[in-house]
Amino acid sequence: MRSRALLLLACGLAGLGCQQTVVSNAASFIGSHDVALQGKYLVVTSADTNELRVLDTTTRRFLLAPNPLETLKVPVLDRPTTLVLDEGWSAEGERSPGQYVFALRPGASELSVVWVDPVDAGVGLYEVKRIPFAAPITAAAATRGGQGVTLYAATFDGDRGQLVQLELPGSPDALRTAPLATLTAAARTVALFDRAPAVELTVVPPLAGRSAAGAPFCAAAHCVA
Repeated sequence: MRSRALLLLACGLAGLGCQQTVVSNAASFIGSHDVALQGKYLVVTSADTNELRVLDTTTRRFLLAPNPLETLKVPVLDRPTTLVLDEGWSAEGERSPGQYVFALRPGASELSVVWVDPVDAGVGLYEVKRIPFAAPITAAAATRGGQGVTLYAATFDGDRGQLVQLELPGSPDALRTAPLATLTAAARTVALFDRAPAVELTVVPPLAGRSAAGAPFCAAAHCVA
């Protein structure tokens, strides 16, 4: 029932015409806690098998593994329950999707970075890197701009919460070869939360004239709320 519900959701998100019969190869995933639409691909968590599965919304079929008798499985961190996309915006504030999907589990001190290539899915769907953090992650958000991606992760150690900003290469090859120590050493704490975790993060696009209580808000760069 859960798999069928996700297929119907995929139909609705991609405008596939839900009056039509959904045709798909079998996909035996368990633990479909979250979905994310990256380009034409609907990424689905399979938490109980520690994987992601991917539905091509143009063909309404799950992508196949090199062995065509099975669906493609993208191994990630244990029990992924949350997916986050990297997004950019045009000067008019229109959404421009990126090509990373971040898989995480609130309470785990790491997350998986998965590359989604909209052109060549055969080689462009894989875990690029697994990034550790100093404390369990409670929420994440990401934005893409220029040649890089800015990742925000909220962490909570049981006493103090932090919002950490991490700059990542936009290229999967550059990210894969970047030393973890170099990436994590450049992490920057941008906010602290006393005795409370942040449970949700949203990246707000820059829009001229936007204000909060009369003060400029996100006029020149993206913000995180």
